[in-house]
Amino acid sequence: MASGEKVSEFIRRGVKVVAETTEKAEFDIRGYQITDAAMNRIAARLKEVLFSPDDRVVGDLRIRELEGYDVVHFVGRDGDRIVVTIAQLRVPDPDNPTERILEKLGRAAIFRGATGL
Repeated sequence: MASGEKVSEFIRRGVKVVAETTEKAEFDIRGYQITDAAMNRIAARLKEVLFSPDDRVVGDLRIRELEGYDVVHFVGRDGDRIVVTIAQLRVPDPDNPTERILEKLGRAAIFRGATGL
């Protein structure tokens, strides 16, 4: 390839994708006794596919079933990083779906619960 030749139309920005958990999510992980291996698989999947067509969406929150849990998460930017924040994990309940609970709580309660503010 000749010097200066374009490889792609896109600039490589070096954006890194990271996953984090909220205090509430840490409580859920301990409460459900979710293993480190399972959490690593959950984080890897969320980082690989930020927005899945299988996600159930309530406002800015996304719910994806992974490893047998409803994983409530949101995606944002922090400088040069994309951050996937796991806000909550719960066992799916067809009689009381996670998205129905989140809709009833409202945005303010969801934000406070997810961020710990």
